[in-house]
Amino acid sequence: MEAEHIDSLLPDLDHFEQQVIQADLDRDPFAIALFEVKPLGNDYSSLLPRLARCLLDFASPSTHVASLGNGRLAILTRTNDTNHRWVAPVGTALQAVLDSWLDEPDSDGRPRRAHHLRGHGPLAADLVGSIDVSDLMDRPRLISGAARGLTQQVWLNAEAALAKAYKRQLSFVEYRGRDVESLSIADHPAIAGPAEREVHRGQSNGLIGAADDDRLVVLAHRLEPVDRPEPEWLWLRLEPGLQPLSSSSPQPIDLEALDSSERAMLEVWLAGQIGRLFAGASAQLRITLPITAEAGRARSFAQRIFPLLEHHRIPPSRLVLEIDIAALTAEPEIDADHSNGSQPSVRRFVEDAASMDVSVVVSRFDGGWTSWKAVSDLPIGYIAPLPALFRHAGAGDEDAIRSLGYIGEDADDRGIELIVPDVDTELSPGFLAGLGFSYQECPATTANEALAGGPENASHSEGSEPTVS
Repeated sequence: MEAEHIDSLLPDLDHFEQQVIQADLDRDPFAIALFEVKPLGNDYSSLLPRLARCLLDFASPSTHVASLGNGRLAILTRTNDTNHRWVAPVGTALQAVLDSWLDEPDSDGRPRRAHHLRGHGPLAADLVGSIDVSDLMDRPRLISGAARGLTQQVWLNAEAALAKAYKRQLSFVEYRGRDVESLSIADHPAIAGPAEREVHRGQSNGLIGAADDDRLVVLAHRLEPVDRPEPEWLWLRLEPGLQPLSSSSPQPIDLEALDSSERAMLEVWLAGQIGRLFAGASAQLRITLPITAEAGRARSFAQRIFPLLEHHRIPPSRLVLEIDIAALTAEPEIDADHSNGSQPSVRRFVEDAASMDVSVVVSRFDGGWTSWKAVSDLPIGYIAPLPALFRHAGAGDEDAIRSLGYIGEDADDRGIELIVPDVDTELSPGFLAGLGFSYQECPATTANEALAGGPENASHSEGSEPTVS
C-alpha cells in the first residue's frame, strides 16, 4: 500500500486535529465525516490515492480534508446543513471512484467485481468459473460515519458512527446523540411527549434513520400592543418546533430542557430561517430570535449576526435578540473563572447588538435585585417577566401583582418597555397596560400562518380584571 503517496495528497492526522481544535475554540457549528474502505487489502494501493484525490476536490476555506492513516479519510466542514445533506455528495463521489476501480481488470484480467451484479441485485452465476463466497466477504466497500456539533466531541461522535456502520454493515451512519445508544434531539423529553417517545422506543437508536432535522419547523408568536391600536408592522417572536410522527400539529421545543450545545444548534438553525420569512412577508416585519446559548459562544456579535442581516438585506432595527436573564446573572461567575478575557461575554454581545441598532429583550425576568443589577448598565430595550408571575397574579396572588407593579415602575424609570409572555392568565389588557406593559405575546402558530394573518388580522386575547382586595 502506498501510504506515502496518500499522505502527499492530503493533509495528515495532525493537521486535521488542529482544525478540530480551532473549530472548537471558535464555537462555530461544524460537522465531521469519516470514510473507510472495508476490508482493507494489500492490493488496494491504487484505490486509496484515487479516493484521496476525489476528497481533495471538496476542500475549501471552510472545508478541510485529511488522511488519518490506515485507509481512513476525514472531512470537516463549517455548515448548518444536516449530515445527510452535506455528506451525500461526498459519499456519492467516493463511491463512484470505488465503483470505477472495481470495474477495472484485476491481475487475472477479469473485472474486480466479475462475480457481482451492480447495485443490490441477486448474485449471477459465472459461466466461466464457480462463485467463491469469499469473494463476497473480501470485496471492498465504502463505509462512513458523520456527526456535528460545537465541540471536539464531534470527532469522537463521528468515530462512534463509523464503528456502528462497520458493525451493522451499513454504508452510512449518522450520530445524533450524546453516546452511541442515545436518542436524537427530536427524541429529547423536551420535545417529544410520552406517546411520541413510545413510538421512538420501538425504532432503531439515534444513529440510524431519517434526519430529524427535516421535521424541524419555525413557530411564531405574534407580539401585539396591549390595549392600544395595532401597529402597521408585524412583530413575530420565533421558536423552533418539531413535526411529531403521530400528530399533524407541530410541537414547540422546550429550549430550557436542552443542554447548551443542543440549544445553540437550534438557535443557529432558527437564525438561518429569517431570510425566507422576511422575503415572504407582505407587511412590515420585525422578528425576535432567542440566542441565549449562542450569545455565550459567539466570538463577537458582528461576526455572527451582521453577515446574516447584510446577506438578507434586513435593517438591523427589524431584528430583536432574546436572552434569558439567567445568562446575564451568571456572567460574573464566568468572568471570574476566565480572567484572561478568552471567554466570550453575553454582556458584550448585548452591547454590540445595541451599537448596531439591534434591540435586546431579556426574558424570564423575576424583578429581583440580582436581575436588575445584571441589566442596570446594559442597553436593554425590552423585558419579559417570568410567566409564573402572570399566572399567580391572574389568580389573585397579591405578591405576584405587586411584583409585576414594581417591575413596571422600575422599567418605566429606565426607559425599558415590558412584554407579556405567552401565558394563560386572567389579567385583562387594560389591567396589564395599567401595570406598564406595552406588548403581549400570543400563542404560537407556524411562521407561515403568522405571516398570512398580517397585522390587520391581529387580536389579543381578552381576560377579566383580577380580583384584588
